[in-house]
Amino acid sequence: MVGVYNTGFNRMNEYAPIPGEFSGWDGEKCGSAGEAKRYAKFLVQEVKPFIDARYLTLPGPRHTAAVGSSMGGLVSLYFALWHPRVFGHVAALSPSLWWGDRVVLRDFSKLRKKPAVRLWLDMGTAEPGWEAVRLLRDTLVNRGWKPGDDLAYHEVPGAEHTEHAWAARIGDVLKFLLGRQPEGRRSQI
Repeated sequence: MVGVYNTGFNRMNEYAPIPGEFSGWDGEKCGSAGEAKRYAKFLVQEVKPFIDARYLTLPGPRHTAAVGSSMGGLVSLYFALWHPRVFGHVAALSPSLWWGDRVVLRDFSKLRKKPAVRLWLDMGTAEPGWEAVRLLRDTLVNRGWKPGDDLAYHEVPGAEHTEHAWAARIGDVLKFLLGRQPEGRRSQI
């Protein structure tokens, strides 16, 4: 397991799939250039090869996952779209679906062929706009993901948009990503 630390406030720029605006902690409007493709390229072309060259790993997509929360959850969803031959499993905890007027929903709805990626998708019911996660779930199902097979979907009653809430569910996420899988899709640990 490799944890990639974010750059703090600049994480919005790193994780945003398209340019956009957001409100800073002080309420001031801030802009993002939408550098998620550069971030994904960095992970795929530099970080993952470095790890695979120096540690005993199973480098294929069946053994490689991306997990993120909030904006990290959003960019992780894009890894499923942009790099399914690298990331065979993706978990998005409380993804920032609001970014770019829900561009992620539009991008997944345009899929012509479902990538061979297992997805975990969740959201706490105490999070602002949490109902949008249902729209993404429906979009995924319409594009071929099967709940209970290659899609795990959870609405977490009362859970908030906090690291504490995500930490409480990471065990279930890891069991889904690394545990027993349908025949032919088994990960080795």
